[in-house]
Amino acid sequence: MATPGVFTCAELLEITAMAEQMWADSTLSNDVVAHIESARAILTEQTVQMAPLSESDKNNKVKLEWIEMCDLTPVDCDTACDFTGGDEAGATCVEYEITGCKEVRFTIKDGVFRTSMFNKEQVVAKAFVKAMKALDEHIAKSAISAIDTYVGTNSYTGGIGTVVGTNTTIPASLMNADAFAYLVHTAILNQINNPYMLSGSNFFEANWIADANSARPNEAGNVAKLNTFRKYFDLFNLDALVGKKSYLIDKGAVAIVSQAYYGEAPMPMGMGSSKIRWSVPSANLPNVRYDVYYEAICVDRDNTEHAYTMVARHDTLQNPVNSCTPTQTGILSFECV
Repeated sequence: MATPGVFTCAELLEITAMAEQMWADSTLSNDVVAHIESARAILTEQTVQMAPLSESDKNNKVKLEWIEMCDLTPVDCDTACDFTGGDEAGATCVEYEITGCKEVRFTIKDGVFRTSMFNKEQVVAKAFVKAMKALDEHIAKSAISAIDTYVGTNSYTGGIGTVVGTNTTIPASLMNADAFAYLVHTAILNQINNPYMLSGSNFFEANWIADANSARPNEAGNVAKLNTFRKYFDLFNLDALVGKKSYLIDKGAVAIVSQAYYGEAPMPMGMGSSKIRWSVPSANLPNVRYDVYYEAICVDRDNTEHAYTMVARHDTLQNPVNSCTPTQTGILSFECV
């Protein structure tokens, strides 16, 4: 029997559906739309499938093992009977697990609705959307930070870029469509075979102007240059976190992996328990789900407090790096100076 003033599992499922509908409400868009282009870019481009890490009932670790042998160098022939001394082929491995976990909490009390035009369900649904927005944006920001740590060393020291450590700087005056010739050259020499670009404000206005003028014959060249790579612009997060950088990323070099412990149907935590848990899909990030925990707490005889916790379990993982060329990670950084 349902307890008066306490959400049932069916009602919680309806609230989840109501929250999803809110994303289509244009009047709420500025308030609830998440700024997560960096995470969306990675999820779109990633090729790795690590299903065991996402299993709901296990905190699994995944070990990837592969045969590794560095490049061989031809030498002058030797007629001796001793065939030893050659380079050795071997096996190497890397182990992965999800280590990131963030949560947001919110509470709603029955008493506030006695003088409000909104009902409980509407307010809870809005709170769900805000909580999801916060977790979506956290995943996007943590992905940018991870990418910045995974940057490799640019092996091409010519052209318009100045290589210092793992960063390549380009003068602001040269950050235009013509710079893509240098970026293509750099990608080839660094063996980034299928790159996409993740950028903040770098190239954004040049790209917008070229697209807007694409019908003009004299602009076709700039459009072609700027469309050399698939491009994603995160104007809200990237510059703020790492400065005026653009990254060339080999498709599949990084991946966002997430895990939810529970299914989409709200279920009590145990026999007779008033605590309920389930998971909801991110409205912005494909294949990302968040666990939700709910408890109703008696404040007084006329007031119940509804407490919620939404949890994101996630990580941004790097593709295994060949130990023969450890500085080639499939990611390069270019900074506008």
